[in-house]
Amino acid sequence: MFANTGIVCYTNKHNLAELSKKNKWFSSMLSFKNTLLYIAILLVSTPVLTDQVYAEFPNDPNALQWSYATADVYHAWEQATGSSQVIVAIIDNGFDETHPDLAGALWTNKGEISGNELDDDENGYTDDVHGFNFVGNGEETNDEDSENAHSVINHATVVAGIIGAVGNNNQYGVGIAYGVKLMNLQVVDENGVGAPEALVEAIYYAVNNGASVINISMVGHGSAPEVRSAINYAYQKGVLVVGAAGNDMENLNETPMFPICNDMYDPYTQVLGVSAIDATRRLASFSNTGSSCIDLTAPGVDIAGPIRSSLQNTEESYVDGWNGTSFATPFVSAAAALVKSIQPTWHIDQIVRTLKSTVRHTPSPDEASYAEAYGKGLVQVGTAVESAKIGVVLDPKLFVEGEVDTSFTAPRRLFVTSEGRGGFSDVLQGNKIDTRAPVLKDVILMTTFRDTSGEPFYAAVKKNGKAYQLSIYTTTWVEKYHWALSVLPSQIFVADIDGDTGKEVVIASESGTMTVFSLNGRKLGVIQSIEGQTKGFGVVHYNIETKRDEIIYASVVANSNTIFRRITSLGSTPEKLFEVALKSLGSIAYLNSSEDHIVVGSEIGTGSLVTIFSLTGEQKNSFSPYDLSFRGGVSVSSVVYGEEGREHIIVTPKRGVESLRIFDSMGKMVLEKSLDTVLSSDKTVLTSVASF
Repeated sequence: MFANTGIVCYTNKHNLAELSKKNKWFSSMLSFKNTLLYIAILLVSTPVLTDQVYAEFPNDPNALQWSYATADVYHAWEQATGSSQVIVAIIDNGFDETHPDLAGALWTNKGEISGNELDDDENGYTDDVHGFNFVGNGEETNDEDSENAHSVINHATVVAGIIGAVGNNNQYGVGIAYGVKLMNLQVVDENGVGAPEALVEAIYYAVNNGASVINISMVGHGSAPEVRSAINYAYQKGVLVVGAAGNDMENLNETPMFPICNDMYDPYTQVLGVSAIDATRRLASFSNTGSSCIDLTAPGVDIAGPIRSSLQNTEESYVDGWNGTSFATPFVSAAAALVKSIQPTWHIDQIVRTLKSTVRHTPSPDEASYAEAYGKGLVQVGTAVESAKIGVVLDPKLFVEGEVDTSFTAPRRLFVTSEGRGGFSDVLQGNKIDTRAPVLKDVILMTTFRDTSGEPFYAAVKKNGKAYQLSIYTTTWVEKYHWALSVLPSQIFVADIDGDTGKEVVIASESGTMTVFSLNGRKLGVIQSIEGQTKGFGVVHYNIETKRDEIIYASVVANSNTIFRRITSLGSTPEKLFEVALKSLGSIAYLNSSEDHIVVGSEIGTGSLVTIFSLTGEQKNSFSPYDLSFRGGVSVSSVVYGEEGREHIIVTPKRGVESLRIFDSMGKMVLEKSLDTVLSSDKTVLTSVASF
């Protein structure tokens, strides 16, 4: 069932007649199939205005609003007001296209001729000049309470006005992104009744007709796999969906609703979910919560906007007093539209990261509870626009600004760079570029380690003309040792492999043969590969029971199966753990969560997939950490993260520009870090975890 979330919702267990008497509510009944839902609209006080004056301030009489000041809108207008090339689709109960503040903001289908009752552009829809009515065959239905200024019939018109009401026309109000165009898609009637099928069709229509952002200020109860498919289609096509949290005072983690929770089990954001706050920046009393679904918060109490001027018997065409997550949602949609206007080539992930990384985040002693209510924090439109103009996606601030992220207990650093760069990104400690590493321009493999005294070092393989060289560096990039390599290495490990408590360097070739060196370059021995190996990847694991390093190595053999072995010393025979048929092998990691697991990442050109196995070869889980269309491969590592001190999975791309993401063993993403400043789309990515 759909319910407009611009109003506070009550089920039929409440006595609305009594509520109406006590609180001066106006009530109406919505129906969907055999279920009844009662809604009520509360009239509240006049908006709190700000006396601040900003450059490029529009001349509209209602431009000053507490909600705009709180969401940093005026700062945004100093830099951007939106592009007519950016289309925001408003999927709702249909807005008033004749309103003076909206008529000039309409998207127009140039292939359609108005009023001729023909499908001129042959897209399957007749007379879809500014959008389409998916519930009334093009005919309007009137709310019996339409003469009241706060009738539900005005819901979409208010939402449209918040996003893109025309600015500088010296009348009524102004939208946050008043330079964009608005697409009018009606999926519920003016009484608020609708079906998921209409929503699905509207999403496909919006995507196929050029929308960049879709605003859905509605929620539905239950599951809707067809809606999930439509939203996934939008994501694949680069269209961002922004959804309301709903007004039922429920926890969405426990009672998911659609479309806001359609991506709650996905590792990437397909729907930006929005809760509501009041003028004190506290959670609105009616707002739903739930960190699995809510990404951001925005003002949603005592909001002002245009109403249907053509249906009013009064002179009112712009009123305040609107409450609900419905009216918080367009703040985020408008912010996304402004970012898209500045960076039209940015992918959804970049827009989402920008909005999340520029929030106002009030420090809390309980960050988990904060996320339940507010997601990442309060949307700051101006800061997001400023970040977009710089052209760099800022690194998300998970906790208080200026402090180290204490969720990482060990290791504390993860270095990422692209081949050919002279620096790297210290991702876990703030995404800082280290320009003191010009040697990295020639590095093709890299790892970090500590020697027996605890001193940290880097081990790096460089191409030196037609030959290859391994060098040991201090953390200030002073070369301590180097020696030539006779074959092209595919991987480098540093581990105690001969049992003398010291560290050795292990170089693995593409064939799987491993050559063991001391730290000063003396060759100690060779570990032979499995016969017929065509590819291999390994990881060093410290066994706390034996107090020894082990190498877990995966070899793809002639029959395309992958054999996983445990190598404990230079002279012993490797132990076979298990053999499985893998579609792709691009990297492996050892994960010690509640039990030991081996994690496998995919190779370049085969998509984005992470698979988790037990040590006996039982597949425990698999998930796609990136967009399904991403073909750059996946590197996996492990990191101790969170208060419980459990190991999590770090995912970075093997090639191309994607974010660093951290997942638990169930595939739930717990952190995302931007890598845009250090990666190149056509270069191999070097990733190294360090404990210093």
